[in-house]
Amino acid sequence: MATIGGYSIDLSAEQVSSPLSPSLALLNATGRVRTNNVGVGGRRNARIDYSFSEPGVYALQVKDIAANGGDSYLYHLNITPTTPDFDIAATPDNPNIGKGGTILLTVTAVRHVAFTDEIAIEVENLPTGVTASSGAILSEMN
Repeated sequence: MATIGGYSIDLSAEQVSSPLSPSLALLNATGRVRTNNVGVGGRRNARIDYSFSEPGVYALQVKDIAANGGDSYLYHLNITPTTPDFDIAATPDNPNIGKGGTILLTVTAVRHVAFTDEIAIEVENLPTGVTASSGAILSEMN
């Protein structure tokens, strides 16, 4: 039984030296897939960050992406509560601005575990004579 809130669901086959190439899916009580994830970059790990908006019965489905299986196809599963969060990046990440020049930075955010708040953008610790405008990534933007 899941309660309301965010959770990280981590599956590791690497940690237990398993040949499993995981596909991890979260299913609702009727068996419908709510979200899924497969191991990426040749890794044998999968992760789902999910925010449950209502309590209920959910299931996790673990499969090998090549449909292999057997006694050696083990995995470690860890489910932990999380808080809403985000990652942020600016491009270019190391701007070079000449004297009297300007540069436009593109700022993007990836929201995790149902983070929906506005994200305030401010640039701090700039060299003397360099200024930057503040901004925001609104709740409906990434």
